[in-house]
Amino acid sequence: MDMPDTRLFHLHYHVPDVEYAEQVLADNGLPLRARFGSVDGETVAVEPGEEPPEGFRLRLQDAQRGYANVTFTRGKHVQFDHLGIVTSAFDVIIERAKKADWTVQGVDGPRTFLIPPWGFRIEVHPEDGRIATTLGSWEESRFENVVLTVPSPSEVEDGLQSVLGHISGVSIRKGESQPHVPKATLGGQAFPGGLTIRASTLAADSASETPEEAK
Repeated sequence: MDMPDTRLFHLHYHVPDVEYAEQVLADNGLPLRARFGSVDGETVAVEPGEEPPEGFRLRLQDAQRGYANVTFTRGKHVQFDHLGIVTSAFDVIIERAKKADWTVQGVDGPRTFLIPPWGFRIEVHPEDGRIATTLGSWEESRFENVVLTVPSPSEVEDGLQSVLGHISGVSIRKGESQPHVPKATLGGQAFPGGLTIRASTLAADSASETPEEAK
């Protein structure tokens, strides 16, 4: 499968127990890549198997395999925060977002965020940028299908299409509450039959699957 011009590479969740969620992904073939935090205000990265230094304060950590990356930060419950794309049309997308009156943040920084009017953010990176170079092989592992649930799917789908164009691997469905990604399916050589990871499994005390998560 050829890489599309604009493709999903990243999901970010808040979870109550980062270590538990990390293990869930590792057990499903998406291993820890690094933990990021600080010691006395200085940024520190901790590699897998490395003991965090004394006084380490975790900010976030990510798991990655191939072209699929998932990051976690601590929160009271499992909550979707944002998704990330890599694109060959970076400048065009930024201009479209501005014309659509989306908030655009960090264009000149390491991460650019678009904030559409639907309660979630979109992290955007050019395919020749630094983040894209840290990703692995598209053929090895990628997001085949990520379900995004929102109260007004037609409005969101049309709005995303007008600014971002077609995003490979995203399905937009009806949800009754705030935007959520209840499940994501991984594919590629590492997951030849496809592997679906559900957000409801990322917390040890999660309740049984809700109607949105069952979609």
